[in-house]
Amino acid sequence: MNLNLKELLKEQKRGNIRYIYPGEDIDTIAKMIAALANMRGGTLLFGIEDDGCDLHFKGYAFERPEKKKLLEKLEGFEDFKIKELNENNKTILQIDVDMNSDGVNYGGIFPVFYSDYHNMMKEAEIVEIFISYNLAKSGNTVL
Repeated sequence: MNLNLKELLKEQKRGNIRYIYPGEDIDTIAKMIAALANMRGGTLLFGIEDDGCDLHFKGYAFERPEKKKLLEKLEGFEDFKIKELNENNKTILQIDVDMNSDGVNYGGIFPVFYSDYHNMMKEAEIVEIFISYNLAKSGNTVL
């Protein structure tokens, strides 16, 4: 996904774009990738602070996570791309994640985000539904 950072900060987009500042450990990054894949896909942007009202361009000063290590934690899910963006001598780490309708497992769970407005995650609840119906006819009338 090609992002215009200045426009993004102005428009204050949220939803499937997640802002992380200052950074997260490799396990949390892997879990966030799984959560995006289990929902509708999206983008993680490291180095932009979301205070709940406004977005603030801060920069990302940590080591870029290795895709190989993330693949191990995501049991082989590889439909994500990692790249670095530079703006005003500051680096932003961008991870674009594709949706996976089969679900992405992280540590035995299928994580999802609680809402579009913060980065808290929970385990997706797998629900089995059984639908049954009985159509009874009496002459030309359906009962």
